[in-house]
Amino acid sequence: MQLLRPAVTIGLGASLLLLGLGVAEKPFDVKVFREQSREEREAITETIRQERAKIINDLIQVAATKDEATPPDAHGFPQDGVWHDAKHLAILLLGDLRASEAVSVLMKNLCYRNPESTNMPRLEPKYSGFAYPAAKSLSKIGMPAVQPLLARLSVLRETEPERRICTWTLKEILGERLAKVRLEMAVEETKDDAARVNLKAALEQLEPKPQAAEPPGR
Repeated sequence: MQLLRPAVTIGLGASLLLLGLGVAEKPFDVKVFREQSREEREAITETIRQERAKIINDLIQVAATKDEATPPDAHGFPQDGVWHDAKHLAILLLGDLRASEAVSVLMKNLCYRNPESTNMPRLEPKYSGFAYPAAKSLSKIGMPAVQPLLARLSVLRETEPERRICTWTLKEILGERLAKVRLEMAVEETKDDAARVNLKAALEQLEPKPQAAEPPGR
């Protein structure tokens, strides 16, 4: 399988069935696996681990590339369907594989948006996991992404849209209550005044905004 990058070839073998992607040249037979000798099972297990590591490494390379989406057709529509940009798919697969090794490259692509999502609201938190694939993948990877998200929030100013994506992702991983607790801890732990201001701004964003009172007579 090749993701539009001649130099980056991803070898997808039978091991992908174990990874839950449902793509395999030869189906993995659990019964045969159970009946094999301990040495054979250990060898297969190591092969699968190595294959997974190679797949993740190749996907990271694709995710790290600059966007090179297929140009639209004469009518302005994508030529290769919806959400099929190689970079977008690589980022999503890294989340599906729970690849903690990819946290760094995903953090660098937090604001990456698939070219086909440009009509979606940029800053609405409820759209973050749909329009921003790196945020969605980090939410699947979970705890390994928490500290990098907090570190990023400590340097983001209130006016930067990336802060909203970070807080959405943190809430997806920890839940709203625990995300608040973790941000409060970060505020207390930091000795940098600017970082404290930025973290407090992120904390305030998690607080529900009071709803306006209903007009009289309604």
